[in-house]
Amino acid sequence: MQKVTSTPADDSACGWYHLSAPRTPRPAHVGRRSARWTVVGAGYTGLAATRQLALNFPDQEIVLIEAQEVGFGTAGRNAGFAIDLPHDIGAEDYIGDIDTARTTLQLNLLGQSILRDIVEKHGIDCAMHACDKYQAAVEGRELAVLDVYRRGLDKLGQPYDIIEGKGATCLIISARPSTSARFTRPARSSCSIRRSSKVSRTACRRT
Repeated sequence: MQKVTSTPADDSACGWYHLSAPRTPRPAHVGRRSARWTVVGAGYTGLAATRQLALNFPDQEIVLIEAQEVGFGTAGRNAGFAIDLPHDIGAEDYIGDIDTARTTLQLNLLGQSILRDIVEKHGIDCAMHACDKYQAAVEGRELAVLDVYRRGLDKLGQPYDIIEGKGATCLIISARPSTSARFTRPARSSCSIRRSSKVSRTACRRT
């Protein structure tokens, strides 16, 4: 059997993961195992696929393989946000093809609905709640990007508010029931993040 000698490079600066409660990974599997189903990777996609297989085939064994820790890779570094709005970073207005954007929006809303149902059904303590999305800019190029994104939201028919202050503009995408859902592990700290293209500041408060 081939031995894994290298794993993906990890971002050690991820505050979200390091502020969370310590976890004790389950012992690594030793030896050989055979099963009807094998899923490689325990990020969001792998976990969702494994769960659905278990629902569809409750009498069949499913093996989930992860080289590191469950939910540790890119899935564990996204700060716990499940945003419904599409993000086509290759498009001029970040929305792109309107039909694709609408389909993506509906799929994302469905995903949020499934997550809410799972959290409620199993009583998962993850502090899931709906929240607005803030995008702010202070300089000419960033203000132009903000305006382009605003036009994309108009094309998609999504509500937003604009707040203008001294030397800064903030676009707030209002939270209809769950525009963006935030999940936190059992309360250890709460963080708010403000970003521009040049500056990223994180303020954390212990709880």
